[in-house]
Amino acid sequence: MSEVMVSEEYWLDEFLKEFPIKPSRPIAFYDKKRDAIVFQLRDCSVTEHEIDEDPIILLEDNHPKVGQERFIGFVIEHAEDLFKTIEATGPEILKNGAKLLDVLKEMFRLYPNPIAEAALAQFVPFLRETEIQISFQN
Repeated sequence: MSEVMVSEEYWLDEFLKEFPIKPSRPIAFYDKKRDAIVFQLRDCSVTEHEIDEDPIILLEDNHPKVGQERFIGFVIEHAEDLFKTIEATGPEILKNGAKLLDVLKEMFRLYPNPIAEAALAQFVPFLRETEIQISFQN
């Protein structure tokens, strides 16, 4: 039986040398089925935490490594209504792809919520630096 284990481990080592696992990258997208904007810093299993009765949900990494942030993203529900309201108020931030930070700023301008704003503040420096855009292609 140990011969089988050795050959399986060897096969896996060789496979990973040939096809190394790439680190996950941050992603923002519109989930049409859920009608939500989803943002995650890294790919991992998460637990969702609602903030008050707000349409914002924080995503907590279920198994963070030492030194990693516990909260790794968020979900903004009822996105279609939010997009319609943003478009109706005039800003053209949704044209040609939308920067997630611009959508957040406009959302908090239209619907002030200090608790949600404080919860999402940890993501602002990253969003400002990367200018990550929401993908509307599901």
